[in-house]
Amino acid sequence: VTVADVGAGTGLYTRLFAQAVGPKGKVYATDIAPKFLAYIAQNAARDGLKNVETVKGGDRSTNLAPASVDVVFHSDVYHHFEFPDAMNADIRRALKADGRLYVLELAKAGGQSSHVRAPKETVIAEIEKSGFKLVEQVNVPGLRDNYLLHFRKN
Repeated sequence: VTVADVGAGTGLYTRLFAQAVGPKGKVYATDIAPKFLAYIAQNAARDGLKNVETVKGGDRSTNLAPASVDVVFHSDVYHHFEFPDAMNADIRRALKADGRLYVLELAKAGGQSSHVRAPKETVIAEIEKSGFKLVEQVNVPGLRDNYLLHFRKN
């Protein structure tokens, strides 16, 4: 299994995915910030996670190879996309034919967050417009302020 952690940040999920897919799997950690990528690479080397590879992403592209990943995941990233249509199309391009996309976002709350957030319905509509189908809103026990969406590539 090949997983891409898009907008990996400090690599919290990258590490979890690397452990989950094991030595035969692969995890690509993509981010636009070279400091985050260096941090992830350093920690992966320290922890012996040889299945982690960092990839410098852009504002319109993950820079992943076409049809190279089974699963794309991003957490608290979607609202940062300056060009969501381009990024969604690029994520779709990077996914294999039966690829899956998981989006974890903070729910839009009444002025409590300093982040600008799109309503969940807008996020779903934009992603579906890019060639994905919503499979489910995953029920994660204890997850109150966030939502997790599972899409499949159409």
